[in-house]
Amino acid sequence: MYNNINLVQGTIEEKRRPKKKRTFLQKLVRSLLFILIAYFIISFFLSSKIIFSQETLGAAISKLPVISQLRSILGANDVLSGKDENRLNLLIMGIGGTGHEGALLTDTMMLASVDLSTNQASLISIPRDLLVKIPNNGWQRINHASAYGDLNNYPGGGSALAAKTVEDTFGVPIDYYLRLDFSGFTSMIDDLGGIDVSVDRFFVDNQYPTEDYKVMTISFNQGIEHMDGQRALQFARSRHGDNGEGSDFARAKRQQKILFAVKDKILNWKTLANPNRVYNIYNNITKNIQTNIKPGQLSELMNLAKTIDFGAMEHYVIDDSPGGLLKSIITDDGAQILAPKSGDFEELRDFVKNIFVVKEIINQHVSVVIANGTTI
Repeated sequence: MYNNINLVQGTIEEKRRPKKKRTFLQKLVRSLLFILIAYFIISFFLSSKIIFSQETLGAAISKLPVISQLRSILGANDVLSGKDENRLNLLIMGIGGTGHEGALLTDTMMLASVDLSTNQASLISIPRDLLVKIPNNGWQRINHASAYGDLNNYPGGGSALAAKTVEDTFGVPIDYYLRLDFSGFTSMIDDLGGIDVSVDRFFVDNQYPTEDYKVMTISFNQGIEHMDGQRALQFARSRHGDNGEGSDFARAKRQQKILFAVKDKILNWKTLANPNRVYNIYNNITKNIQTNIKPGQLSELMNLAKTIDFGAMEHYVIDDSPGGLLKSIITDDGAQILAPKSGDFEELRDFVKNIFVVKEIINQHVSVVIANGTTI
């Protein structure tokens, strides 16, 4: 099965596309954003009802006329997908972006799931070298799906094809997907003024790739470090660290730390009260995120997030460790891939489908880490 597969080697290059002109809708959204920021700040400081009432800030803001008008325009309170199945699945992806080797290949792929009956949440990291069947593209590493989708104009783009691939591979519906360009991610962290990240242990990576396709040495000391965008990207993407930081498990945990740190900084009052900073963040998001989440579904997702104990969220990494579900294989072409130990994907599908039901079985097969008490 694995010896006759023609794996794509090297970098999948981006096609050159003409720059898109800013549409009327984009101009409208920009205008609405500035109006919203100005209206919010003026209303907040001048309205005694908001400042002195006992209701929460979020509830008070939601009653502002401009918010109601925006909800009407954007179609607020759209019904969330997944409610009929009592489970919501969100595929989170990260790509290197322009200037990085394999710009469109997914460097990070995580499946976030929420049990809507218990509000339990889990996060499953999917290894980039897992060999899967990508629709219309044959057997390839799963991190190629996003690139094929973009380059071949798949409906919905690379994110949609990656979501379809994960659906077919693991047998669960992907309700929402979100793909982030790491190039924009670094800019967003810089716009935030940097983030504070807890580094668990000292490590050195002397094979970190540079933009000119060479390597450099990076290192991190144990403790709290204030990171700018580039430093945070190095921390998240490092793959060859020593002292226990060279595994996919360690890398996935670092990426989770970065995401939580960004979330904390975005929701900080000093950030929300700074119009220029808010606009820069918005601009980065609209330029560098590909998603199928509708604007009207954002409020519903935020309401759902409030009910979840993210401090108890369990993070699973599917790997080829002695007790893992995967095995490492070298093909006749010399390519290293990961494949199911059992020979098919049934065991993996059972694992993903029953993530909230059979923990006692799952914990015997995969690595698990509990999030460090950070909440959203």
